[in-house]
Amino acid sequence: MNAGHYKMKKGFTLSEVLVTLGILSVIALLTIPAVLKNYKHRVYISQLKKTYSQLTDATQAIMNDEHSTNFYETSAAVPSDCSSDDIKHHKGACYFLTNYLKTIKVNCNVIKQSGDINELCVPAEVKNGSVVLTQYKNLVNGNAGLLNGEYCVQTINGAAICQNHNNGGFVTFNIDINGPLPPNETGRDVFFLKVENDGTIVDVGDTDAAAANCGNPESRGCLRRIMNNGWKMDY
Repeated sequence: MNAGHYKMKKGFTLSEVLVTLGILSVIALLTIPAVLKNYKHRVYISQLKKTYSQLTDATQAIMNDEHSTNFYETSAAVPSDCSSDDIKHHKGACYFLTNYLKTIKVNCNVIKQSGDINELCVPAEVKNGSVVLTQYKNLVNGNAGLLNGEYCVQTINGAAICQNHNNGGFVTFNIDINGPLPPNETGRDVFFLKVENDGTIVDVGDTDAAAANCGNPESRGCLRRIMNNGWKMDY
Protein backbone atom coordinates (compact mmCIF):
# COMPACT_ATOMS: atom_id res chain seq x y z
CA MET A 1 0.00 0.00 0.00
CA ASN A 2 1.09 3.55 -0.63
CA ALA A 3 2.22 5.08 2.63
CA GLY A 4 1.67 8.52 1.14
CA HIS A 5 -2.08 8.03 1.44
CA TYR A 6 -1.85 8.28 5.23
CA LYS A 7 -1.78 11.62 7.01
CA MET A 8 -0.52 12.07 10.51
CA LYS A 9 -3.30 13.13 12.92
CA LYS A 10 -2.31 15.85 15.28
CA GLY A 11 -3.07 15.15 18.98
CA PHE A 12 -3.52 17.50 21.90
CA THR A 13 -0.44 18.91 23.53
CA LEU A 14 0.07 18.52 27.26
CA SER A 15 -0.57 22.21 27.82
CA GLU A 16 -3.88 22.02 25.94
CA VAL A 17 -4.98 19.04 28.02
CA LEU A 18 -4.08 20.83 31.25
CA VAL A 19 -5.96 23.98 30.22
CA THR A 20 -9.04 21.91 29.33
CA LEU A 21 -8.93 20.07 32.64
CA GLY A 22 -8.58 23.38 34.45
CA ILE A 23 -11.66 24.78 32.72
CA LEU A 24 -13.67 21.64 33.50
CA SER A 25 -12.60 21.84 37.16
CA VAL A 26 -13.80 25.43 37.44
CA ILE A 27 -17.14 24.52 35.82
CA ALA A 28 -17.52 21.59 38.22
CA LEU A 29 -16.78 23.78 41.25
CA LEU A 30 -19.43 26.23 40.12
CA THR A 31 -22.16 23.75 39.22
CA ILE A 32 -21.82 20.75 41.57
CA PRO A 33 -22.87 22.63 44.75
CA ALA A 34 -26.00 23.91 43.00
CA VAL A 35 -26.81 20.43 41.70
CA LEU A 36 -26.38 18.90 45.16
CA LYS A 37 -28.52 21.65 46.73
CA ASN A 38 -31.31 21.09 44.22
CA TYR A 39 -31.14 17.33 44.79
CA LYS A 40 -31.40 17.75 48.58
CA HIS A 41 -34.34 20.12 48.17
CA ARG A 42 -36.16 17.59 45.99
CA VAL A 43 -35.61 14.90 48.64
CA TYR A 44 -36.95 17.20 51.38
CA ILE A 45 -40.00 18.09 49.29
CA SER A 46 -40.74 14.43 48.55
CA GLN A 47 -40.58 13.56 52.25
CA LEU A 48 -42.65 16.61 53.19
CA LYS A 49 -45.40 15.74 50.71
CA LYS A 50 -45.59 12.18 52.07
CA THR A 51 -45.88 13.37 55.66
CA TYR A 52 -48.41 16.06 54.75
CA SER A 53 -50.49 13.50 52.87
CA GLN A 54 -50.38 11.02 55.76
CA LEU A 55 -51.55 13.64 58.25
CA THR A 56 -54.32 14.81 55.93
CA ASP A 57 -55.52 11.23 55.46
CA ALA A 58 -55.39 10.69 59.23
CA THR A 59 -57.47 13.76 60.12
CA GLN A 60 -60.08 12.84 57.52
CA ALA A 61 -60.12 9.21 58.70
CA ILE A 62 -60.88 10.00 62.33
CA MET A 63 -63.59 12.45 61.25
CA ASN A 64 -65.17 9.72 59.13
CA ASP A 65 -64.87 7.12 61.89
CA GLU A 66 -66.48 9.42 64.44
CA HIS A 67 -69.09 10.74 61.98
CA SER A 68 -68.08 14.35 62.35
CA THR A 69 -67.52 17.15 59.83
CA ASN A 70 -65.49 19.08 62.39
CA PHE A 71 -62.07 17.79 63.44
CA TYR A 72 -62.40 19.62 66.75
CA GLU A 73 -65.37 17.49 67.68
CA THR A 74 -63.29 14.29 67.50
CA SER A 75 -61.36 12.52 70.23
CA ALA A 76 -58.11 13.68 68.60
CA ALA A 77 -58.71 17.33 69.45
CA VAL A 78 -58.47 17.10 73.25
CA PRO A 79 -55.55 16.93 75.69
CA SER A 80 -53.62 13.68 75.38
CA ASP A 81 -54.58 10.91 77.82
CA CYS A 82 -53.79 7.21 77.36
CA SER A 83 -53.45 6.34 81.03
CA SER A 84 -56.39 3.94 81.05
CA ASP A 85 -55.86 0.25 80.33
CA ASP A 86 -59.00 0.40 78.20
CA ILE A 87 -58.24 1.80 74.75
CA LYS A 88 -61.84 3.00 74.52
CA HIS A 89 -60.93 5.72 77.00
CA HIS A 90 -57.80 6.85 75.17
CA LYS A 91 -57.94 10.29 73.59
CA GLY A 92 -55.86 13.13 72.25
CA ALA A 93 -52.41 12.92 70.66
CA CYS A 94 -51.42 9.49 72.00
CA TYR A 95 -54.65 7.96 70.68
CA PHE A 96 -54.74 9.75 67.34
CA LEU A 97 -51.09 9.35 66.32
CA THR A 98 -50.80 5.68 67.25
CA ASN A 99 -54.12 4.62 65.71
CA TYR A 100 -54.23 6.71 62.53
CA LEU A 101 -50.57 6.63 61.47
CA LYS A 102 -48.32 3.65 60.78
CA THR A 103 -45.56 4.00 63.34
CA ILE A 104 -42.27 2.37 64.27
CA LYS A 105 -41.64 4.37 67.46
CA VAL A 106 -44.01 5.96 69.98
CA ASN A 107 -43.53 8.54 72.72
CA CYS A 108 -40.12 9.00 71.19
CA ASN A 109 -39.09 12.60 71.88
CA VAL A 110 -38.20 11.95 75.51
CA ILE A 111 -35.21 10.07 76.89
CA LYS A 112 -36.41 6.82 78.43
CA GLN A 113 -35.11 5.33 81.66
CA SER A 114 -33.05 2.88 79.62
CA GLY A 115 -31.10 5.79 78.12
CA ASP A 116 -31.16 4.08 74.73
CA ILE A 117 -30.58 6.68 72.00
CA ASN A 118 -32.15 4.33 69.45
CA GLU A 119 -35.54 4.72 71.11
CA LEU A 120 -35.63 8.40 70.12
CA CYS A 121 -37.10 9.85 66.93
CA VAL A 122 -35.46 13.26 67.40
CA PRO A 123 -31.77 14.23 67.15
CA ALA A 124 -29.64 13.34 70.15
CA GLU A 125 -26.05 12.64 71.07
CA VAL A 126 -24.07 11.03 73.85
CA LYS A 127 -22.15 13.41 76.11
CA ASN A 128 -20.13 12.21 79.07
CA GLY A 129 -21.84 8.86 78.91
CA SER A 130 -25.38 10.30 78.90
CA VAL A 131 -27.86 10.83 76.09
CA VAL A 132 -28.86 14.47 75.52
CA LEU A 133 -31.28 15.90 72.97
CA THR A 134 -29.78 18.07 70.24
CA GLN A 135 -31.04 21.58 69.55
CA TYR A 136 -32.46 22.37 66.13
CA LYS A 137 -31.27 25.30 64.02
CA ASN A 138 -33.31 27.75 61.96
CA LEU A 139 -32.62 29.20 58.51
CA VAL A 140 -30.55 32.04 59.97
CA ASN A 141 -28.46 29.55 61.99
CA GLY A 142 -30.08 30.48 65.28
CA ASN A 143 -31.19 28.09 68.01
CA ALA A 144 -34.67 26.71 67.26
CA GLY A 145 -35.02 24.57 70.38
CA LEU A 146 -36.31 20.99 70.52
CA LEU A 147 -39.12 19.15 68.74
CA ASN A 148 -41.76 19.32 71.43
CA GLY A 149 -45.24 17.87 71.74
CA GLU A 150 -47.68 16.22 74.11
CA TYR A 151 -46.91 12.98 72.29
CA CYS A 152 -44.57 12.10 69.43
CA VAL A 153 -44.26 9.16 67.04
CA GLN A 154 -42.04 8.13 64.16
CA THR A 155 -43.79 6.86 61.07
CA ILE A 156 -42.69 4.00 58.85
CA ASN A 157 -41.40 6.64 56.41
CA GLY A 158 -39.05 8.00 59.08
CA ALA A 159 -40.88 11.23 59.92
CA ALA A 160 -41.11 12.38 63.54
CA ILE A 161 -44.53 13.87 64.29
CA CYS A 162 -45.36 15.62 67.55
CA GLN A 163 -48.90 16.74 68.36
CA ASN A 164 -49.92 19.58 70.67
CA HIS A 165 -53.28 20.66 72.04
CA ASN A 166 -52.76 24.40 72.46
CA ASN A 167 -54.32 26.77 74.98
CA GLY A 168 -56.49 28.26 72.24
CA GLY A 169 -57.99 24.83 71.71
CA PHE A 170 -56.44 24.18 68.32
CA VAL A 171 -54.23 21.24 67.39
CA THR A 172 -50.75 21.69 65.92
CA PHE A 173 -48.12 19.30 64.61
CA ASN A 174 -44.39 19.84 64.83
CA ILE A 175 -42.82 17.55 62.24
CA ASP A 176 -39.32 16.51 61.28
CA ILE A 177 -39.74 14.82 57.91
CA ASN A 178 -36.66 12.60 58.31
CA GLY A 179 -36.51 12.16 62.07
CA PRO A 180 -33.04 12.39 63.67
CA LEU A 181 -31.27 12.67 60.31
CA PRO A 182 -29.73 16.03 59.30
CA PRO A 183 -30.00 18.87 58.56
CA ASN A 184 -32.37 19.27 61.55
CA GLU A 185 -33.18 22.78 60.42
CA THR A 186 -36.55 24.50 60.51
CA GLY A 187 -37.79 25.26 57.02
CA ARG A 188 -35.70 22.43 55.56
CA ASP A 189 -36.77 19.24 57.31
CA VAL A 190 -38.75 20.73 60.21
CA PHE A 191 -42.16 22.37 59.79
CA PHE A 192 -44.98 23.63 62.00
CA LEU A 193 -48.56 22.79 61.01
CA LYS A 194 -52.07 23.25 62.37
CA VAL A 195 -55.45 21.63 61.73
CA GLU A 196 -58.45 23.58 60.45
CA ASN A 197 -62.03 22.71 61.46
CA ASP A 198 -62.57 20.68 58.27
CA GLY A 199 -59.43 18.63 58.92
CA THR A 200 -57.29 20.51 56.39
CA ILE A 201 -53.61 20.77 57.31
CA VAL A 202 -52.10 24.26 56.93
CA ASP A 203 -48.99 26.13 57.96
CA VAL A 204 -49.03 27.62 61.45
CA GLY A 205 -47.91 30.81 59.72
CA ASP A 206 -50.65 30.54 57.13
CA THR A 207 -50.40 34.04 55.67
CA ASP A 208 -48.71 35.43 52.57
CA ALA A 209 -46.65 37.71 54.81
CA ALA A 210 -45.30 34.73 56.77
CA ALA A 211 -44.59 32.84 53.55
CA ALA A 212 -42.67 35.78 52.11
CA ASN A 213 -40.63 35.95 55.33
CA CYS A 214 -39.90 32.24 55.56
CA GLY A 215 -36.41 33.02 56.88
CA ASN A 216 -37.84 34.29 60.18
CA PRO A 217 -36.30 32.76 63.32
CA GLU A 218 -39.11 30.18 63.68
CA SER A 219 -39.35 29.55 59.91
CA ARG A 220 -43.14 29.72 60.08
CA GLY A 221 -44.73 30.17 56.69
CA CYS A 222 -42.27 27.88 54.90
CA LEU A 223 -44.86 25.19 54.17
CA ARG A 224 -47.25 27.77 52.71
CA ARG A 225 -44.43 29.18 50.57
CA ILE A 226 -43.51 25.72 49.29
CA MET A 227 -47.12 24.91 48.45
CA ASN A 228 -47.66 28.30 46.79
CA ASN A 229 -44.63 27.57 44.62
CA GLY A 230 -46.02 24.25 43.41
CA TRP A 231 -44.17 22.19 46.04
CA LYS A 232 -40.79 23.76 45.33
CA MET A 233 -38.25 25.01 47.87
CA ASP A 234 -36.99 28.31 46.46
CA TYR A 235 -35.13 29.56 49.50
